[in-house]
Amino acid sequence: MARYECIAVQKTWIDSALPPRKTRSRPAKSSMRAKTIRPNWRGHKLTFAMNAPPSTDTPARAAPLDLWRAAAAFLHMLHALFGDPRAVASRNTLAAVTYKMIAAWLRAGEAMMRRLLLIEAAALPKPEPRLQRPASRTRVRKLMRFEAEHPELWRVSFRCFADAPRAAAPTARRARQSQNTQTQKLRSAWPLAERYEALLRVFNDPSACARRLARRLHAAPQRTAALLRTPPEAEARIERFAELTAAATAQALRFNSS
Repeated sequence: MARYECIAVQKTWIDSALPPRKTRSRPAKSSMRAKTIRPNWRGHKLTFAMNAPPSTDTPARAAPLDLWRAAAAFLHMLHALFGDPRAVASRNTLAAVTYKMIAAWLRAGEAMMRRLLLIEAAALPKPEPRLQRPASRTRVRKLMRFEAEHPELWRVSFRCFADAPRAAAPTARRARQSQNTQTQKLRSAWPLAERYEALLRVFNDPSACARRLARRLHAAPQRTAALLRTPPEAEARIERFAELTAAATAQALRFNSS
């Protein structure tokens, strides 16, 4: 399987909607390097292989172009702050304060992507009902090992439905005790790295996730409310978030009326 597309929206469906720009001529690179358009981690710089021609099988997007551009800008900011998923996973453990910081940014990005997926799912035709459920199969647990240097081989999936927010601590004293305890702990960096990788993959190709989401929402349209939950930090960190929320809310009505 070819490595999936980069978080930058270069030479793809977004560039096809933009007027041509003059670029400096550069010597051609090897074909393997040209096809690899995942961002390369070099310090704090984000570099891309720009020699690859536009992909002919790039999935079309139903959401407005400006909203996808805002999503790309957020992912660039995420990369500038914390690096790519490989950089996060290679840290192995994180202090609780750092863990909470990265998790807050990922929550905002996931809320953004859920709204984009809702718009994409609403543009799909209503799926045919399944006649019968597939026969259950016995799953055999396998021991799988992932390396930080190869995030394209990680087994990850994007969570379309976020968990309900936890209830607040009953007293201020318990809240302070919990906060002091958490700041002294170390947390594994891998869960955040896997969420980060899943976010990139669904941004690069939302089609499969949008199809699954459309089927679930047609079966249970009341679940659209869970997709529109807003983390407190989302509006301040994502461009056009209010516009994105309004567009997703309008498209959610298609499932409620079907």
